[in-house]
Amino acid sequence: HVHPVSGSAAPTLFLAARGTGSGLHVDFLQTHFWMALCHGRKRWRIVPREDLACLYPRYLVDLNPSFPADLDGLACEAELAERPALASAGVLEVELEPGDVIFVPRGCPHQVSNLETAVAISANFIDRTNVEESTRDAELLGLVSEDPQHVAASLKSAVSTGLLDELEAAAPQHEHSSLRDFKARHGEARTPQETQRRLVLGAQALAV
Repeated sequence: HVHPVSGSAAPTLFLAARGTGSGLHVDFLQTHFWMALCHGRKRWRIVPREDLACLYPRYLVDLNPSFPADLDGLACEAELAERPALASAGVLEVELEPGDVIFVPRGCPHQVSNLETAVAISANFIDRTNVEESTRDAELLGLVSEDPQHVAASLKSAVSTGLLDELEAAAPQHEHSSLRDFKARHGEARTPQETQRRLVLGAQALAV
């Protein structure tokens, strides 16, 4: 099912210059997230979702909170004096290098800094472990917007029709599968070489 929803459900190419990054945020609709780094270095900081309240979340527009301070504020005495609960937030920190893959569970606030010019691929996804929470958020947002209604309907259909079971049953039983096999399972007709060629052309266009 394809619907006009905000955000990306397909793998996304990230090209980021040194010194850039993403502010503290939580990914949409309780989705899980993974990123594979191809080039450069990234500093990842992740807060367990159990510590979300320590970050003083504000729900202004939708179910994705904004935050009055980012994780750099943990080292600021003035920030800690104004918001003392920040000191109780646990922060998991890791430096991603080429070849590394990181997984961020649903609902976990995270912040990323690009220590070098970086190239990465990533995706948000929903499986059996978060489909209930994702459906709940989509249904709530669907009360005020049409797009989340489509998402909620698709998720409920995937569960009720057994599609989720079929996808899990089709997953490779061994630890690794070839890129060609993975793409075939997900309906991608382009060969890995064609995808690589398009990525190179996109990177060249951005460089110009």
